Amino acid sequence: MTMVAMLCGVAAMAQEGLYFEDIAIDKNETEAEMSVCLRAAADLNVTAVSFVIAFPEGVNVPLYEDVDDDGNPIFVPDAEDFSVPRARKNGHQVMVGQKSNGDVQVNIFTQSVRAFKGEDGAIVTFPIEISQEVAAKDATLPVKLYEISISNTEAVNLAGTVLPNVFEGTLTIGEGTGINTIKADDVNAPIYNVAGQRVSKAQKGVFIQNGKKVAVK
Repeated sequence: MTMVAMLCGVAAMAQEGLYFEDIAIDKNETEAEMSVCLRAAADLNVTAVSFVIAFPEGVNVPLYEDVDDDGNPIFVPDAEDFSVPRARKNGHQVMVGQKSNGDVQVNIFTQSVRAFKGEDGAIVTFPIEISQEVAAKDATLPVKLYEISISNTEAVNLAGTVLPNVFEGTLTIGEGTGINTIKADDVNAPIYNVAGQRVSKAQKGVFIQNGKKVAVK
């Protein structure tokens, strides 16, 4: 599986609020992993987030067969595919659903109204699927987070006022977009792991330097 370009821990590249780094995968890859991230100052006390994610046609999270209230078969995402990273989790859980237009609704919250840990990084990670027809093409496609709600301990929605309520990025498919082809511009630049923590040297796996991902085998 190809990993989606997700540099959630690199604060210099992030906007305030919800975001994700532009996605880049190799041609003919049909599975990947995506992270949606939150950057918000600790004094904002963000406790819950909800958003809708709109993928281009032929891209979506995996769907599973279920039934609606009338017993009719439907296909919906499974909340078990969505995880909150331990570095940000503070009793948070995830609920997911699907809107009538096919877009996926994600809600991340706690029963005890606890703020997310940290000020920047992934708050939910989940798989995505790309149809073989789409994966076979060289393309740059839009991906959008909208209907964003970001609540604090006082149940005030910060999105649309203090923080943005829409975020737009891209999914790029094609030769040379995979992580194995990206090299650092400056070998002496600071090095970070995928959690955004600075490390003394590159280890086996994926690390971030010059705002780019580099794979070490």
